Amino acid sequence: PWLLSLLKQQLEIKGFLQYDGQFYNLHPVVRGVVTGRMASEEKQNYGQKVVDYFSQKAPIFYEEVESLEELSDVINLVTTLQKIGKFQEAVDLFRGDLCYSLLFNLEAYYEVLEIIQPFFNKSRAKPVKSIEEEDSYYLINELALVFFRFGNLHESIPLILVNLEYYLILLIF
Repeated sequence: PWLLSLLKQQLEIKGFLQYDGQFYNLHPVVRGVVTGRMASEEKQNYGQKVVDYFSQKAPIFYEEVESLEELSDVINLVTTLQKIGKFQEAVDLFRGDLCYSLLFNLEAYYEVLEIIQPFFNKSRAKPVKSIEEEDSYYLINELALVFFRFGNLHESIPLILVNLEYYLILLIF
């Protein structure tokens, strides 16, 4: 036990292990290395345990949120679902109240961008295939809004045009 305690202390001092008073968390780089070496089945198993843990947390009243810290559990849940390939579940959780709370209550555009990017391929032309079509265009719209808020019109306008075309086709047919 004393050796484990000493190791834990050294990892905390070096910043590889963080304790928030409730539970321990690995530094994101360390977590990335560890999960990168896991087999797919093992990653699914541990990822599901994380999902189960964060799913049991108390509900959030999104319209009353005043800080990112209040959303940290649900953001962790969304990102864990993405990492284990459950993209539809992740977008279902992100879409609506969480997204609006981040965008409008907190104006947390970087955080929204970090959450949205894993839903897309590198070209950002279209989200991953395992997401329903309507959700894909929702994500494209929110990504366009974030780029617009950053003043990045050359990224925002093509995304707006993609959405405009989609919704025009829906109206016509």
